[in-house]
Amino acid sequence: MKALINFIILSLLFTEFVQGQEKAVCKVSYQFKHLRDTVTRYVHTEDMTLLIGKNMSVYSSQTKYIQDSIRTKAYADAEQNGGTVNLGVVQPVTQESFFVSIPGKQIITQTTFRRNIYLIHDPLEEIRWKILSETKKIKGYTCQKATTYFKGRYYEVWFTVELPLSYGPWKLQGLPGVILEATDNKNEVQFFCTAVIKNPNQLIQIPTKGIKSTKADFNKMIAAYSDGAGTGSISGGGSDVRVEGLSLSGSSSSSRGRRGSGINNPIEKGN
Repeated sequence: MKALINFIILSLLFTEFVQGQEKAVCKVSYQFKHLRDTVTRYVHTEDMTLLIGKNMSVYSSQTKYIQDSIRTKAYADAEQNGGTVNLGVVQPVTQESFFVSIPGKQIITQTTFRRNIYLIHDPLEEIRWKILSETKKIKGYTCQKATTYFKGRYYEVWFTVELPLSYGPWKLQGLPGVILEATDNKNEVQFFCTAVIKNPNQLIQIPTKGIKSTKADFNKMIAAYSDGAGTGSISGGGSDVRVEGLSLSGSSSSSRGRRGSGINNPIEKGN
């Protein structure tokens, strides 16, 4: 009887684990450009990746992944062989990863703040798209034009029903095909597809480890640091977590661009 109970428990845990992950059926790479500062005209450029499954997707920074891998190797080599660690030029990168779960009807933003991982849960928004008849080829795929107003910007996007999944870069989603290109009407935010790989042999794993928060609470903490408070706290799991300092550079409205300079032109300008 005890063995049967243990088997049932393990089966339930395994089922929950499987439901939180999915094999990617497609991988889309983008060059991301964002005019972060309209005064200095600073344009941030970064390589991004969208892993797509049938029920979920994750959009994250490929530049960050490569940079973190180089940093990890540099520290390991220094520890093994002695000497100093030379990281070279550290490029500002998007700290956030955006997980879209269609069954869960939510988007989970995973980000870091002073070595802590935060999970910000938001309902998956229904974007009102206007699908037009114009078409063009992108990386060999026939794409169709669509427009929308989203997060304070007017977007023109190109999606392909040859990849019939409702995902796209960042938080753009909800069309009958994958979005391969997207730009706002001022060309301040741009996503250009650079490659499409089918069946990339990678898994998408919905994150569960981290301090759960709301966007409002997280932004309050960021604002406190920006005002020079130096320390702050955020509620997570029924307890307060103390954090110190600021080390965040990303694409969201709560992020900072280059160290010591703010973003006066965030991607999210409103609802």
